[in-house]
Amino acid sequence: MKKGSLLLLLAVAIGVSAKGNTNPANTDIVPPTDITADGDTSRVTNLETAIVVASPKETSLLRKQALSVSLISKDDLDNRGSNSLKEAATLSANFYMPQYGSRLTSAAYIRGIGSRINSPAVGLYVDNMPFHDKTAYDFNFIDVDRVDVLRGPQSTLYGRNTMGGLIKIHTADPFTHYGTDIAFGATSRSGGKKAQFNTFLHNKDNTLAASVGAFYEGQRGFFRNVTRGSKADKSDAAGVKSRIAWQANRNLRFDVNLSYEYSDERACPYVLLADTITHNTTGVIPQNRQSLYQRNLFNAGLGITWEAPNFILSSITAYQHLKDRLFMDQDFTAIDIFSLEQRQRLNGISEEISVKSKPGKWWQWTTGVFANHQWTNTSCPVTFYGDGVDYLNSQFTRIFSNPAMPAMSLAFNEQDIPFTAKFRTPNMNAAIFHQSTLHDLFVKGLSLTVGLRLDYDRHKLELNSMTARDIYYAFAMPSFRINAVMSSNPAFAGKTDYDTWQLLPKFALQYDFGKDKGNVYALVSRGYRSGGYNIQNYSDLSQTLLRRQMMINVQDYVTRTINAMPLPDASKERAIAGMTGAMAANIPEEPAIDQLQYEAETSWNYEVGTHLNLFGQALQLDASLFMIETRNQQLARFTESGFGRVLVNAGKSRSCGAEVSLRAAMLSNRLLLTAGYGYTHAVFTNYDLGMNNGINVDYTDNRVPFVPEHTVNAALDFRQPVSTTWLKAVSAGVDVFGAGNVYWNEANTMREPFYAVMGARIGLEFAKNISIGIWGKNLTGNDYRTFRFVNMNRTFAQYGTPRHFGIDLNVHF
Repeated sequence: MKKGSLLLLLAVAIGVSAKGNTNPANTDIVPPTDITADGDTSRVTNLETAIVVASPKETSLLRKQALSVSLISKDDLDNRGSNSLKEAATLSANFYMPQYGSRLTSAAYIRGIGSRINSPAVGLYVDNMPFHDKTAYDFNFIDVDRVDVLRGPQSTLYGRNTMGGLIKIHTADPFTHYGTDIAFGATSRSGGKKAQFNTFLHNKDNTLAASVGAFYEGQRGFFRNVTRGSKADKSDAAGVKSRIAWQANRNLRFDVNLSYEYSDERACPYVLLADTITHNTTGVIPQNRQSLYQRNLFNAGLGITWEAPNFILSSITAYQHLKDRLFMDQDFTAIDIFSLEQRQRLNGISEEISVKSKPGKWWQWTTGVFANHQWTNTSCPVTFYGDGVDYLNSQFTRIFSNPAMPAMSLAFNEQDIPFTAKFRTPNMNAAIFHQSTLHDLFVKGLSLTVGLRLDYDRHKLELNSMTARDIYYAFAMPSFRINAVMSSNPAFAGKTDYDTWQLLPKFALQYDFGKDKGNVYALVSRGYRSGGYNIQNYSDLSQTLLRRQMMINVQDYVTRTINAMPLPDASKERAIAGMTGAMAANIPEEPAIDQLQYEAETSWNYEVGTHLNLFGQALQLDASLFMIETRNQQLARFTESGFGRVLVNAGKSRSCGAEVSLRAAMLSNRLLLTAGYGYTHAVFTNYDLGMNNGINVDYTDNRVPFVPEHTVNAALDFRQPVSTTWLKAVSAGVDVFGAGNVYWNEANTMREPFYAVMGARIGLEFAKNISIGIWGKNLTGNDYRTFRFVNMNRTFAQYGTPRHFGIDLNVHF
């Protein structure tokens, strides 16, 4: 962030004071149900309070709607030490967001629907601002109050790329928070360290409030690169955030959100598990060129809420800027084959205007319009080094090794081959939507929800790729004493675009038991994930074009040379025919830019579930059963050459399963139990790749890869107040997260069995609002893999973090 922007934030913060009441008159706060008088029995805290402020679209509490949802509180995050979305994912059933090499690859899966690369299948909103590119999903939390995990398609209200579900992150409302918080922490083994600052300020009449926060977090890393002799996962990140709220009058409120984060990490700490080519030492990270990822992320949003007598009008304007650089040793070994460097500059702006009814009406409705435009410029140089050039030359040796062919050879005369490319991939999305809920329909407590969204999506691609210089190669045909050096530069350029229209309906029936006891529901909804372009695969097309040019050049040169020789015509014809026949069989087709395109993915979700409040609201129980039918499933795969990844449409799949979660308060709210279990059975129902080298490749009935069959989370937290002058309370907690089985490929030949990791913490709260926490993670020291893949006949894996401990110090004043 520029220095002027930081000074502006500080000026706003200094200009307000920390006085005022806790509830501006217009916020339409739902009376909290978690406050109990002395002597009352335990009750589970109601995490949903500020309805109007929390969402411009929701007309009732999430647990009173026909959807499967997990609500993760600030206490849940703090007790587990969860400081990012990847860490928060371990607190929700059927939500899985593993480590895949770097912040760039923020793959999120809900109910078997997810994405490793390109467009997300799980949406993300932060303070009502949409994050459209999952490159931005992995960021550090500052003053996060709550995380909502909505499972199943949310496309009717939230549009494309929410077919798996939606994550809504809410930061602290500066009108209802006070004081200053300072936190420090240190971690064993990785040398981790962190610091965070956050303060809330108000003017005298409480019409203007602001929060300003900053953080730093770094670590030396857990895993060592044996080739380079340094840690392979070292990282540093720092950022600032501000939220400014202005209550212009009783009915009009403005919210401004600004945040900036910079991160720098050593990426892709992949352990070599097996090498069937060179039989190198396995069980280590052997990269000779250290993979890196650096990112600048800036977000800005303006929310305007106007409360009329019969409706609430909201406008959300959001802007996101992302600039990053990825350098990847793409063979991931000590062999110097090839590397990828990707530089990306993204700018996106969106506007959403919605109108909704006031809460508590028999007819509750939401309607609105949405528009988003995103500009992305990407450069992707790929360089083949000495071992990579040898590998490419070996392909020509294989082609010309047929004894029936004339003796010929073709090889590069280069120490390295640098491919380069620039892409422009603008996309635009626009929609109009409406959802109505009719309460007490025919029977008291019965409600019907009907919604529909018309969604328009347009994608463009402009590509300009070539080699950074002319590439020289030698051709020899000894029988005709031909020895020639030639050159090529495979320029590959073009433009293409496509658009789609989608209708995204939703139908739900719900019955409310009354007296805040809960409800049951049945739901049908349609999901949609946009298509796009595999820009990562351009180097394969450039290699194909280079090989085509080389062989055509050789064919033309040899034809001219032989025809100029003083030989009988019959001998010339036989030689030319033998040479051109050998060439023609191996000259690839000219690549087309349309080969980079992949199609949109759609789904139908069928679901039944319940939200129950039991034993005087001491226990919250949520459960659901679902089935999702998916068409044109998007699946990430390595290319056949092993030199890149592509997203392919993998036919059809079906995902069936269930989730159940509970939250229980005991011992007058001193003991809190949270637990969740998710089961997902995701299989291909039609995925036949046809014949490959004489073998029919059919993955129908196989498990969909990267999706855990089981997810488990449980935590037990105890807090005991203490009446002393220096000690206020002691606390302790234990938690478990588990996931598996996970299949790593479509053939289901690689699998990660179910694993579980355990953590624990002990806390002391002292006078003057000082607290210390000591914690440990992966206490059982389990070795488990969060990612596994095969590339160029080598098997790699990324491992979860080993056992480690830490200490945190927090001060509030």
